[in-house]
Amino acid sequence: MNNKLLETIETCFELDLDVLALTETWLEDGDVVTPTILKELGYTLYSAPRRGRGEGVAILAKSTMKVLCTKLTDSSKSFECLEATVEGSNLQKIRLSVIYRPPSSSRSAFIAEMGDYLASRSAKYGHLLLLEDFNICTEHEEDISTQIFQELLSDERWIQHVEEPTHLGGGTLDLVISRDNEAAPPISDIEISESTISDHSLVTFQLRVGKPNSPEKKCSLGT
Repeated sequence: MNNKLLETIETCFELDLDVLALTETWLEDGDVVTPTILKELGYTLYSAPRRGRGEGVAILAKSTMKVLCTKLTDSSKSFECLEATVEGSNLQKIRLSVIYRPPSSSRSAFIAEMGDYLASRSAKYGHLLLLEDFNICTEHEEDISTQIFQELLSDERWIQHVEEPTHLGGGTLDLVISRDNEAAPPISDIEISESTISDHSLVTFQLRVGKPNSPEKKCSLGT
């Protein structure tokens, strides 16, 4: 992320993003320079530093947003995860979960651990939204890992909203997943666009929640 810091903040400004989810950040534990620069530009960085080469997940949010980052105690070995709760002016809470599965991790182990993760989060307070790079092409329906993953989502009543390829090499890798729940805020205006930050496309969408100190309106998110 450090070598793409300018492009990242330009993307946020250009699209007026309230929240941006990031994977493969390469940020190190103890990095204070990057958060300081972003803070001066009006954004707050919530980061889970990388565990290995090319890893690390983060949430970048406007400093005016009410965000509470959750420190995870999960011992999952197949994926990285960062959770945060965003609270709107109407006190409605959206829980964001940014997840990254490195290509080197076992798919079977990942699906097993993800099943446990989804089951443990489904009953918690607030609407949960998963923003993910699973490195599983969801359109490859003949792939056994894809089939098992799709069955997992269906059994637990989750909906995957991205239907177009999100990588320059093809494949729908970057996902937006929400509960199949009428009470959940509707996700709308999903767009897939070229990114200057990485070889993954930028996935943007709108989520109707109340922003701080303003009437209820749409919140712009990107991943």
